[in-house]
Formats: sequence, structure tokens, C-alpha cells
Amino acid sequence: MSRANSQTVVKPDKSEPAIASPESAPEPSEPPRPETPDSLSWWFAESDYTTTMMNMPDVAVARILEYLDFKEMFTLRKVNYGFRGFIDHSYPFLQLTNLHISATPQKIIMVYNLTTHVEYQLDQYGCIVIQGAKKVFVEDSSFLETFLGDLEYVLSRQKGILEALQLEWRTQSLILTPWDEQVTSIFDAFQNVLESRKKPLRVQKLLINAYNQHHVIALLRHFDPNVIKEIRIFVTCLDARQEEFELGELVKFDHWNNLERVVMRRKISHNDFHYFTRIREVSVIVQEVSLGSLVFLKETLTLSPTFRKFTLEIKFFHLPRRSLLDLYGPPNVEENERRSWNFRIPDDSSYLKMSVDPFDSVLSFFKIERAALPKFANVQN
Repeated sequence: MSRANSQTVVKPDKSEPAIASPESAPEPSEPPRPETPDSLSWWFAESDYTTTMMNMPDVAVARILEYLDFKEMFTLRKVNYGFRGFIDHSYPFLQLTNLHISATPQKIIMVYNLTTHVEYQLDQYGCIVIQGAKKVFVEDSSFLETFLGDLEYVLSRQKGILEALQLEWRTQSLILTPWDEQVTSIFDAFQNVLESRKKPLRVQKLLINAYNQHHVIALLRHFDPNVIKEIRIFVTCLDARQEEFELGELVKFDHWNNLERVVMRRKISHNDFHYFTRIREVSVIVQEVSLGSLVFLKETLTLSPTFRKFTLEIKFFHLPRRSLLDLYGPPNVEENERRSWNFRIPDDSSYLKMSVDPFDSVLSFFKIERAALPKFANVQN
């Protein structure tokens, strides 16, 4: 190969930096960062490294809320309106089992699932809400409005069946007018919340303070008649103990026909005994009981396939002992001077037991099995 055609390749010396032309010079690089100290807290702004539930992603917040119980969830709803809206949207259903509401003209108390206790107190400028050790002042909202807001949320999101709902309406005095204007307004407001629901509330046991049957009917029509199994009616004030509780309209409701247990701490007429003979367990108060009513109960309950227990608290107990002896013969003497009679039930291995306790003024009927019958007890047809 000739020298003129040869090419010499010169490799750059790596020991010295190559000099770039002005046209190809790189842009000046960013200045180096200072050395990082052991703690990075000084480098980042507070909002960058502080994580709260308010600035976390919705997915993360939703996962955290899955581990909270009803009490904690209800507390978080009171943080602010934004958080309340997120909880209500993410968790449309609740699993309440018990709800207890106690109302007076000055305050309302709600107890959820026997553990979450919330009190709404009357205040001159708004409402004071107390939950556990926390006390919150709600401005420009009455204690009734605040209570109704929480109640409407709870009932609108109740998915399952309430095992028990207890409603207490009380006045300032137990011996004054039992349904004054303030308590009536609370009762009407609660009724309006029930009426706004698209479906009746499903409750198994209803416990209510009521002055007359109209207060019971006003609420009972908002409950599912196929679910309710027990009703307990108590007095609102001491004056109510002296008046008989009428049952004529109440027993027309389908709810009454499906009841398995009735407890009435109100006086009823002995002429209304026939309303209870198909109910499994009954406990009522009467002013007095005649011998004819006693015979009616004995004969009717003996033939009832559903009856298990019927208890009468008699205010004026004056059944002549001689009349009982003439009617049913000598009784069995039990503890505390109780007297009892046992009767055979036709086509059944069970027995009807009638027990009289003159000291407590209580007369009871029981359905007992053969094994519960005392060995030397007298049995009548």
C-alpha cells in the first residue's frame, strides 16, 4: 500500500479533557445539593411529611375506616362536614342492634348498641353535644335540630333489624301535665323522621313511655308488623298510673296479632283480658279482678296453643279465699305462702298452673311440663 493512500488514526488522550467547541458546549449543570443531615425534617415542608386522614387518598382512608366500629365511626362524623360527607358516601349502611332515646325539655340522650352515649343539651346560643369525655358546642342549631340530624342519619342507614328500640318521653315533673308543649314537639319531630322513611323500620322489641294508646299508635304504624314481636308500654308520669289504658284501637293493628310478648306497666280493664289470650307471654296491671274474669282466663288459657305465661299485678286484691276453695278445691302451699292450683290440659302432656301471691298482689298462670309438677301436687280437670 502506498504512503499517500495510508491514513493515520489518532486516539484522544484520556488523561486530558477534550476541549469542546463553543457551539457544542453543554448547558451549565445544577449546583450540587448540600449534604443531607441525619434528620430530614428540616428539608421538607410540614405539609410534605405530615400525613393526616384529611390529606390521604380516598382509597387509603376507606381502608382505615373498615377497621372502625360504630362508636368510632360516629365520632369521626363530627370532625367536619367534608369528613362527614365522605363517611356517609362510603358507608351507606350501619349494623345497629339497639337504640335508646330519652328526651326531656332540656336534653335528649341517645345510646347506640348499648355503648355509644350521645347527649344533646339545650344552650342559649346553640347546642352542646357530649360524647364520652368530649364536649362540642354547635352554634346556631338547637339541641332538637342537632339530635334529629344524627337520628335521621342513623335510621336512614340502618340495614338490619333492630333488636330493641326504647323511647322515653319525660317532663320536668312526674306529677304535672305529662305531655306539655316541649315534650310533644320532640315526640312529633321523632314521628316525622319515621314518616319520612320509604320503608317501615324493622324492630323486634319496642319499649315506649306513653300517656295513652294514641301515642303508641302514632309510632307503631311506622314499624314493620311482620318483624315486631314484643312491646312494652310504661307510664309517662305518676298521674298516668291512675288511668286505665284503652286498647280498643291498638289491638286492630296487624302488629298486635303478631306479638309474642306484651308488658304493660299501665292499668288495663279486666274486660280487656280477651285481647291477650293469644299472646305467648303477658304481664299487665289491673285495678281489681273478679271471680268471673278468673274463670274466663283459666278456661281460655287452658285451650290456647300459644300461651306460656300470664301475670296480673292487682292493685286492689280482694279475691275471697272461700270462693277459690269452693271453685277449685284446696290449693298446694308453696314458698312464701303462695297458693297454687294445677289443671290438666286436654290432649296435652302439659299442665296449667295458677299461682296466687297475696302479699305481692300477683296472680299468675303458667304452662308447665309434667317434670315441673310437684310429686304430691293436686291436679284437677
